[in-house]
Amino acid sequence: MVQTCLILLAFSFSFVSSQYLNLNLHRHQSCAWRKSSHWNRKIEFQGGHSDSGALLKSTDQKGCYAISGKVKIHEDVSDELLIYLSVSTTGDTQRPPEVCRDANPETGCGGVGSCLYCRPCDSLDSLTKILGAQLVVNGKPAGCEPLKKGEYDNVELRFCLPKLAALLEWQGISEDALDHILAATTQEGNGPPKLSLFVTVYLFDKDIKPLLVSQRKLESRIRELRKLGNDEQVDSQTYWNLPFNQIIKKQSVFVGCHKLYGTISLSDIQAKRK
Repeated sequence: MVQTCLILLAFSFSFVSSQYLNLNLHRHQSCAWRKSSHWNRKIEFQGGHSDSGALLKSTDQKGCYAISGKVKIHEDVSDELLIYLSVSTTGDTQRPPEVCRDANPETGCGGVGSCLYCRPCDSLDSLTKILGAQLVVNGKPAGCEPLKKGEYDNVELRFCLPKLAALLEWQGISEDALDHILAATTQEGNGPPKLSLFVTVYLFDKDIKPLLVSQRKLESRIRELRKLGNDEQVDSQTYWNLPFNQIIKKQSVFVGCHKLYGTISLSDIQAKRK
């Protein structure tokens, strides 16, 4: 009996660790922009809902998706684009997003979580194990070749999600807690609980890597002084006063901004584990 339980627990852990998220995208839209805004809107991607506008589709790569639609280029884009993803499991914009894990310490690029992706011209193959993003125009990542002012139809916003285990960790849900939640869904008639995912895609046509590398070092020192783990987020006041984060807080410097909101239902997880 004990051996059977251990086998089941091992299977459960192995399943969750290897399982990719199945996203239900509810809506996505461009960030609010006015003539008085501090960021320069050069790129505007078409928004949509679950059944209208630019629609979500799965790609051939596990855990990766694409939103196909239109894009309006308000000004010529001649430089390679850097893409920063702000990833959160809450809609509270004052609360810091998830920590970026495993970024390159020399460049500040890559990783899992709220991270900067510095080589969008590379193949999406390099993003299969991270939460990354590309804006692809006519089959080529935007910014790899000059984009002239105008409207484009053949556009995809591509992104990859982390494995399920990462999202559960961000929400503070352990393997044990997950089993309790799944058990509760079979006893209550209020519908299955859902895990939320809020992602904001920021596009930069300036080299912001040095600023982010400097911030990563500063964050590391702050965690060391406060005896925080590398995966622990600093408090809100400290976070939003850091140099790169000030750009996001003040909504400045970037040239494109798009917000996505989706959920994954725990009933989907439960069905797959049976």
